[in-house]
Amino acid sequence: MSYSLRGIYRSTGTNDSYFESTTYKFGNEFQVFLSFSDQFTFLKTLINPSFSIKYRDAQLDQIGGFDLDNTGGNWLSIIPNSSINITPRLAFSIKAELPIYNNVDGTQLTPTYRITTGLLFKIRSKNILPYLN
Repeated sequence: MSYSLRGIYRSTGTNDSYFESTTYKFGNEFQVFLSFSDQFTFLKTLINPSFSIKYRDAQLDQIGGFDLDNTGGNWLSIIPNSSINITPRLAFSIKAELPIYNNVDGTQLTPTYRITTGLLFKIRSKNILPYLN
């Protein structure tokens, strides 16, 4: 079993030629993820479940140096995820991002949920065990 804590900060610049006469700046953003994962075999198949909690804080955008309404906010989501190894080089992954709290400024669109699936193909596998001896 493993756990991790990851933080991301995005500092945005200013577009000085927005509509040729004013400035536009997207709000700075901070995200933090707390994740737990494990790995086990079931019927000779390797399964990797994980669970994450994501917090996102986006500041208000600015136009001409003034705060722009209906931008920015806070979001809290849970993210269950699982991958199953189909072969040693091919895995199927499915992940859902489910919001549990949204606090946005004004009226704006915000995600309800996301579901992502994919196939992960390992191009080349190295055996690192001989180097450990």
